[in-house]
Amino acid sequence: VCAEPANLAQLATLVVRKKLPPNMLTPEVAAPLLAQVSALPQGQPTHTLSHLQFTYNASSPMVPRAVVNDHPMDVYLQPGPARGIWREQATGALGDERVSLRWRGLIELAATSRTQIAGKTDQRSTLTNIDLEGDWQNLKPGSAIAYSKKFTESTGKPFVQKFECSVGESFPATQKVASLQGMARTVTCSINNALKTRNVYLYLEAYDLFVETAETSTLMV
Repeated sequence: VCAEPANLAQLATLVVRKKLPPNMLTPEVAAPLLAQVSALPQGQPTHTLSHLQFTYNASSPMVPRAVVNDHPMDVYLQPGPARGIWREQATGALGDERVSLRWRGLIELAATSRTQIAGKTDQRSTLTNIDLEGDWQNLKPGSAIAYSKKFTESTGKPFVQKFECSVGESFPATQKVASLQGMARTVTCSINNALKTRNVYLYLEAYDLFVETAETSTLMV
């Protein structure tokens, strides 16, 4: 027996529950690196985030037919093991599930990934130190900043990657997403090694969080 339409209209609206991300282990960061990173300058967050949802495009000139348009991706955010560190779990990123620990959402300290097809999990963390140049606490619009990641290779030889960054003008974060709080800035970081890589981030001041919005890599020949 079906209820009258008037009675059906009074029922609560069905809420579609989103599938939770797979349970993956959090990568470990060596204690000396954790202590060093947690002492780096940071902003003053007034809000927090737990979930970001994107659609993205991807292409490669090496494989012209490998084009991805409007592919969904979810990033789940949690506080990390120390001040200023976020645990980020991404699902839907070109078939990969990935968990990373990132300083302010920007600098990856450690990561685990699981390729859905192979069902294989890898963990890697060779980072030993981070150096900063410029005012990373205030991130003043128009300023130039930089950071260096120091690694130790399996042979014991040190290796350094240096990223040069520029900070754009401030604008209300609601211009990007209506539910976001506070001000935002576009921060662009570049590095030239075997690959010339350019990463663009949206810095959300109220959350003291960098969210990557674009990446471009060019092979150096």
